This record gives sequence, structure tokens and C-alpha cells, in this order.
Amino acid sequence: MLLALDSHWATSHYILTDRTSPNHLHRKKLSYVDYVFAIRNEQGEDITDRKVLKEFAEAEEKLIALQELKSKDQRPDMSVRAALSSVGWKPDTPAKSVLEYSVLDFEFAEQPKMESFMGFESRSLDFFVADPRGYGSIFLKMADNFRDRILLNKIVKHVSYTRYGIRVTTVNGETFTADYGLCTFSTSVLANDSVIFSPKLPQWKVEAISKVPLAYYTKIFIKFPYKFWDSHEFILYAHRIRGHYPIWMDIEARDILPGSAILHVTVTGEMSLKVEGQSDSETLKEIMTELRKVYGSNIPNAQGKIHCEMSSPTNDHKA
Repeated sequence: MLLALDSHWATSHYILTDRTSPNHLHRKKLSYVDYVFAIRNEQGEDITDRKVLKEFAEAEEKLIALQELKSKDQRPDMSVRAALSSVGWKPDTPAKSVLEYSVLDFEFAEQPKMESFMGFESRSLDFFVADPRGYGSIFLKMADNFRDRILLNKIVKHVSYTRYGIRVTTVNGETFTADYGLCTFSTSVLANDSVIFSPKLPQWKVEAISKVPLAYYTKIFIKFPYKFWDSHEFILYAHRIRGHYPIWMDIEARDILPGSAILHVTVTGEMSLKVEGQSDSETLKEIMTELRKVYGSNIPNAQGKIHCEMSSPTNDHKA
């Protein structure tokens, strides 16, 4: 049994190559209709409420209509939180809060108060990539014809550009020149001045970069001797604190990895930074505390845990 430690989500917009078998792609949809998820509270009770699901679905429809109206009338932007409030959605219970989290934070890794409403997009159909070769195999296949021209482990330090061409210098002093350059640095790299540009980037571009900070998203995989949780693809944990280990995904669901007994926990934002700033044993202890609240004190101890860091100093400034 293998599970690659790179990215796992692919949207329906991606063009997949023959390197990725359809058997290794599994749909993810937090459907209000077929109930691929359950909402449980801190007492372990199933509090999935059809009325709440319908209420949020209606709020989403109103958001789309409001977005179209604001775009047509060229009204100023506002946060997704403000937009939700304006259409009558109030996450005033843990159940409502975690449902909202599963649609917004889980998808965009930002709290609604930090998300631009006009930049907000409705959810696409997503797939979970369980191919043991990893998500990266897609791009390696696409690069087959020019892989010998790709230089890896070259950390860029300085970019000098004019209308006549571009010169790139690495931290090791190597220099590369070209007629044109395509900048694919993350906004974290650009905002932290990890790369020096000559001339400096224009002020309008600096402001735009600052408006799109890098989001924090941490995936935690926990292996157990056997499965003891719900037979739902997702269990939404309605904790009194929003974002406290809120999304539990059953890796056995939809035959992703049958018999694996792996639970996939996702955290974002400040909780992601907290998890990545503490030891694995601390994180596992916290998760086991919540699991025992829901499923009882007799559940088995974990056999192992790994988590994929996306916010460490190295990954935070990754291009």
C-alpha cells in the first residue's frame, strides 16, 4: 500500500495524461443530496440536519446571484463573510460552522472574512489522486520531450530584466540569460523579497502580490490497525472552536485504498501553522483526544502518522 506525499487534489479542469489511471482518481463532492458526509459533535452524536444543508445550499445560490449583480453594477468588493451575512447565512452553531468550513476553508484554505467575494468561485468537481506514483507523475509525463532541458535545485536570487532580455542569477553565482522569462514564483516568494528584481517590480504589482498571500493547508494521515469510524467519505467535526481538526476523510471510502484503515485529517490557516509548529506526538495526542470523544475511549491507538507540510520555511517560499 502506497500513498504519495505530494498534492492529492486535482480539479476537473486539469488535463490528465495516460500516466494517471482513472482507477487512481476518486471524486470528492460534499454533496447535500447523497450524503457522502456526516456531521458529528463533541459528544459523538450525528447532528447532520437536512434543514441546515438546505439553508446553506440556498445561501450559495444567493451568493452567485449577488456576485452577478455586483459585477454588472460595478459595485465595490467585500469579503465572502460579509456577502454570506448579507444573504442571511449565520454560522451560529458548531454544525453550521463546520459545514461552512467544509465548503470554503477546505476548498480555499482561507477564512471567509479573508476571501474576496468577487474573486470567489463556485466549487468544481474534484478528484483525490491515490496513484502511488504521485501527482507529479502527470507533469513528468508532460515534460518527456524536454526533460533534459529542465534544471532542478537552482535557487534563484536575482532577476535582471530589460526590454532586450533577462538575466537570472542563482545563490551559487550561476547565470542564465534568455530573450524572455516566465515568472512562476509563489506570492510568498515575491512578498518576502526572496528574489531581488532589477529594476524593482512596479508598485501596482507589489500591491497585487500583497493582496494574495499564500494560504496554509496541512494534510495529516493516521494509520490504525482497523477502521472504527463512520462509513462516510467525510466526517465533519462540529467542535465548539471553528477549524479545530474539522475534516476527517475516510481513505477507504469509494475504494480509494480499500482495507488501509487510514484517516485523513485536514487543517488550514492558523490551525495549520499551529500543527506544523508542534511535534508530531502533540498533534497525534490532540487528534486522538477528539476521536475518543466521538467514537469512545476503546478505539485503538494509531499505528503511525505522517503529515504533509505546506507552511514550513522551505515550502512556504517554494516557487
